[in-house]
Amino acid sequence: MNRTRRARQIQTIQLLKTELEKPGLSAERREELSEFLMDCAHDCFMDDMFEPDFLNGIILIRHGESMANAGERTRTPSGIPLSPLGREQARDLEHAALDPELIVVSAYLRTQETAAPLCQRLSDVPVETWPVHEFTYLAPEHYINTTEQDRHAPVARYWERADPQHRDGPGAETFAEFIARVDAILERLRSMDDPQVCIFTHSFFILALLWRQMRPGAVVDERFMREYDIFRRAVRIEHARPIPFRIIKS
Repeated sequence: MNRTRRARQIQTIQLLKTELEKPGLSAERREELSEFLMDCAHDCFMDDMFEPDFLNGIILIRHGESMANAGERTRTPSGIPLSPLGREQARDLEHAALDPELIVVSAYLRTQETAAPLCQRLSDVPVETWPVHEFTYLAPEHYINTTEQDRHAPVARYWERADPQHRDGPGAETFAEFIARVDAILERLRSMDDPQVCIFTHSFFILALLWRQMRPGAVVDERFMREYDIFRRAVRIEHARPIPFRIIKS
């Protein structure tokens, strides 16, 4: 990526953040600046992430489109299957130029279904289940047979609260627990000697891996959570698209 372009992108992002911190901004102006900031952050980050020096043996793959993503009602976070489009995306991955020595899936059905065609082609490659499942921050028992749209209001309230220790109810994970799980996976990858691995996981988890590497050692407090919220809304992770991931050694 052109260094001058990157410097300008970063300068623009910093100026926007400074502007957003000024008191007295109207709600309309704040929303306008926030949207511009998210667009700038997405462009800058995606350009940087696909620089050649990021290519190594770790590939992150978000599951294919799920029935929840397609707007259907679902019962449990872990049991959501792929949509017809998601199954097509999974079949396309079977022919991708991927040659891992290990395939990792989460305990959630949609990653396992996404990985299945590739696993069938690479039948000699071991498959392991790691705790790379999605961040489930709403108590599942309160949202049985609901759609993503039905959950929009409680989702917005959760992120506005920005309390890393808040637990919504049984079966829900706190944000602090989620980041601890992310930290554990980063350490596991760092401990591997030249890992050649495809990890089938989820959008929030991929974003948290990326964000944590940009904020290593940061305290998981209200500010960290709010900044992650901005980041996860700014950077869009496409379904079933392999993403090269560079581990930063601690």
